Amino acid sequence: MKEFKVENHEPSILPDGEWKLVWSDEFDGESLDKTKWNFRRHMFHKEHPCWIEDEGLSFENSNIHFKLVEKDGKFYSCQLQTGENWMDRPSDVERWPIAELKTPKFEHKFGYYECRCKLQKGDNWWSAFWLQSPTIGCHIDEKKAGVEVDILESFFGNTYLPHNLHFGGYGKNYKFDTTKENKKGCVAEDSIPVDD
Repeated sequence: MKEFKVENHEPSILPDGEWKLVWSDEFDGESLDKTKWNFRRHMFHKEHPCWIEDEGLSFENSNIHFKLVEKDGKFYSCQLQTGENWMDRPSDVERWPIAELKTPKFEHKFGYYECRCKLQKGDNWWSAFWLQSPTIGCHIDEKKAGVEVDILESFFGNTYLPHNLHFGGYGKNYKFDTTKENKKGCVAEDSIPVDD
């Protein structure tokens, strides 16, 4: 392992080999850098009722904070992405034509990815760090459609789920693998406690 120096920040710890930084965001500003990030608002072509833009975000000491926003007894939060999944693009039609394709703000096939974060303390949030192909789920062959790589997900306070892989489409041909010995799926019993 070796250190990669990041000016005015903690260094990154990289595996041995030749690595170069191609994308980063240290959240040094007072607002979200929208040349790097989009807000995720849709799931399966429909607007998700609980996902919002800009509200609940704050920036302090090179950290971005996500907070739940309550409106009329309902809770909302932001989700960030650098691109979009073909199924999650907005569309008001159920058949042809499919929603407009947009160029991702960042797309990369291979590499080393790092995220430093603190997870939520309460339950029923969805904190996640994923890698996902823009065409995941559009073909049963993962060599053509890509794989969803869940590096980290958390649904329950101070716990996280280990690496998960989703491939083969999201229908009858769906396949799943995980780093956990228990391969039943993403359930609360599979969560790992986080030390504060």
